[in-house]
Amino acid sequence: MRVLCALILLLLTTVAHAARLELTGFESGDTSECQTQTGTFSVQSTTVYSGTYAFQANPTGTAIGSCTLTTINASGASVNGGGTIPLYVTFRWRAGTLPASGSEEIFAALALSASDKMFLRVTSAGKLQVYSSVNAQMGSDGTTTLVVDTWYLLQVKVGHGSPGPYEVRINGAVELSGTGNLNAANGHSQRVFGKATNRSGNTVNFYYDDIAVDDTDYPPGGPIVALHPDANGSTMQWTNGTGVSNYTQVNEVVPSTTEYVQSVAQNDVALFHFGALPGTVGLPIAAVKVTQRVAENTSGSTTYTVRIRSGATNSDSTAADLGNTAYVTRQRLLGLDPATAAAWTVAGVNAVEAGATDASGIIRIRLAWLALMVEATTVTVTPTGRARLSVY
Repeated sequence: MRVLCALILLLLTTVAHAARLELTGFESGDTSECQTQTGTFSVQSTTVYSGTYAFQANPTGTAIGSCTLTTINASGASVNGGGTIPLYVTFRWRAGTLPASGSEEIFAALALSASDKMFLRVTSAGKLQVYSSVNAQMGSDGTTTLVVDTWYLLQVKVGHGSPGPYEVRINGAVELSGTGNLNAANGHSQRVFGKATNRSGNTVNFYYDDIAVDDTDYPPGGPIVALHPDANGSTMQWTNGTGVSNYTQVNEVVPSTTEYVQSVAQNDVALFHFGALPGTVGLPIAAVKVTQRVAENTSGSTTYTVRIRSGATNSDSTAADLGNTAYVTRQRLLGLDPATAAAWTVAGVNAVEAGATDASGIIRIRLAWLALMVEATTVTVTPTGRARLSVY
């Protein structure tokens, strides 16, 4: 029993010390969490690994299609960053159509200047390849044959320097590894999912789900669960807006700006409670992220703060100017429960509140949508009305 408890404690400690930089299961039903998206793509609900939505990149011929994820900064904005240490990326991937010849990219890592760092490709034979920052293949093709219409857990370690270390795993087993030219000039910046560059002129159809990026170790590859507002939180001072100014104005599954709540006075707070985690969630819970769509009511200098509240403890982003009246995405990601400084528990997540504060004064803020994204280890039962999750 003591050995078992020690192992559990070690697992919890390992997860707690990991630093998530970003996560998404595309459960917003759109590309709100992508910094940019290009070419032919969609967030669709027909072919998913877990939850309701997954990203699809399906460009034809020489066309491209991709979603770029970066890092959430202290103020909640998506910015290029990640330092020079190795990054560990975990995602679910499925091919509906493989390249007819040659190979095409399924993942790319870029440096801070947006210059190339490392590329992961798949060949017409379903083999993985790794290419360096100067577009030279590192090592040989992988030995595992990836087949269409099958979900795989892919994990990629992207090092730094020349030479820098790289590794690719399939369903937990090392497929490719070594060192190569991973761009010594700049640190990490962007992670690109899809066919971002046309390499061989092929039509492809790739699906992505449950993406997580870490600077310490591989995320486990658990499903990303979305929780939506089901009640006002402990403080609700944003009473302007549309309709009844409460959680019903911001609880859509897919972001919408038709309805919103709006701050009234300087230092107003708006907090919302979220629905409970579905069914049985496997511990540990790796991270929790609130994602929001916000805008200025009138153009001017704003002082906006994203807040996650656990118990009596507030965890706030750095206050920042939203910029203009166009809606933007703001997020806050926490690997630990701020009330306990330990790994999140199911009870902790179910009690959490999230929202925003506004110290802007005259310039009012519109909050049109928010959701709580939870990176779990496993989920064995899903919300009512949704298909059962398929977990590896």
